[in-house]
Amino acid sequence: MATETKEKSELKVATANRGFVRQTARKMRRTVNLIRRFKAGQAVDSLQFMPYAAAEPVRKLIESAIANASTNHGFSNPQDLYISQICVDDGPVFKRWRAASRGRAASVLKRTSKLSVVLSELKPADYARYIAETSPRNKRNAKAKNTEVASAQVKKTKAKAESSEAPKAAKKPRAKKSNKGEE
Repeated sequence: MATETKEKSELKVATANRGFVRQTARKMRRTVNLIRRFKAGQAVDSLQFMPYAAAEPVRKLIESAIANASTNHGFSNPQDLYISQICVDDGPVFKRWRAASRGRAASVLKRTSKLSVVLSELKPADYARYIAETSPRNKRNAKAKNTEVASAQVKKTKAKAESSEAPKAAKKPRAKKSNKGEE
């Protein structure tokens, strides 16, 4: 596969983010899971006819990512890009109250969500594999990068150990203090 030989700087991705969407993340995920493996144009078409209220902000976000792909990254046909990654996370929660029986107050949580989408030429599985191979958070990749740093640190500690090899004077044992009652 040619995409595996590409370096991180060669892979062009278009992203779009949106926060403070007044819809719970659970309801947003229900809509997002339906279009997760689609191409961008196909996802926009199907979102237009979904009966969910969460479909509109998701559709607008994907359209924004398509516009970013064409203007910022120069994709000739951004409608054919895959939705490589789309995430719905919990946003801030607005806490309100309403009157309850016997003069009490009941809390009302007005939940929000955050959306982020990544469009690229890679399918979602290939994009996830690419991120795992190039991410510095991956222990294997971090180990390869840190071997040079680690070897330099080992050399420094060896140099310090060699310079401080001068014998130190042995400490004299302390005399025990006696209690007043035992004299």
